[in-house]
Amino acid sequence: MPYAIEPNPGSPNAMLRLAVASRDTGLLVGTVGFHSVSAQDFRAEAGYDLSPEMWPNGSATNLVGVLVQWGYEQAGR
Repeated sequence: MPYAIEPNPGSPNAMLRLAVASRDTGLLVGTVGFHSVSAQDFRAEAGYDLSPEMWPNGSATNLVGVLVQWGYEQAGR
């Protein structure tokens, strides 16, 4: 299947999108990741898509917090 945006994991400006699964059921409930990445400026936009049942329990806040922490650890800044 062709990609809308061709993945290039070796690029310093590569996007990152991760699947999010429910701890209770193991089913996919959304995605979280970085886009609009600028390796030169050590900057990226975080984004997420979650199914509505995940909205009221703070999942987005927790997911983005973990993602940002991981980004700092990986980028070294």
